Amino acid sequence: MKHHRIAIYGKSGAGKSTVAQYLSSKYRYKHCTAGKLCRSLCLELFGTEERAVLNAFNDAVRSIDSMVWIRTALKIASPVDRIVFDSMRFKEDVEYFRANDFKLWRIDCDDGIRFARLKARGQVFTPTDNIHPGEISLDDSSFDILISNQSTDTGDLFAQVDFALQR
Repeated sequence: MKHHRIAIYGKSGAGKSTVAQYLSSKYRYKHCTAGKLCRSLCLELFGTEERAVLNAFNDAVRSIDSMVWIRTALKIASPVDRIVFDSMRFKEDVEYFRANDFKLWRIDCDDGIRFARLKARGQVFTPTDNIHPGEISLDDSSFDILISNQSTDTGDLFAQVDFALQR
């Protein structure tokens, strides 16, 4: 296995956390996530995980310190751990992860499938949310690995992850 550290980008509902959980359970990666913490805080503080609230909260926190989510999420990992970070969203994130020897993975998924997944897990997601910088700022970035998650069958997704680890 060549990928000791992985940072994942994908739009909401693309399958970032699913891939990270798979890497954690099968390959013993330490799953670091900023998204879960942000959702938890929004639920506690505002009583909702609605995407507009998550985006506004994330923007406010990042205006104080653009690296706070990454730094906080990575606290659970040691330098010798295999790490998968599933919440890469911004150009600064890419710069940080490249500088720290992470392989950058992108998970693509059609909007219709993503929106259905978000709805199934009870997340309110509007067309305006789909154009927030956290959703689109890395669209033109380059990645080491591209994974297409167009199916409801996780077997196909996991086969792509297994293959990617061997490259």
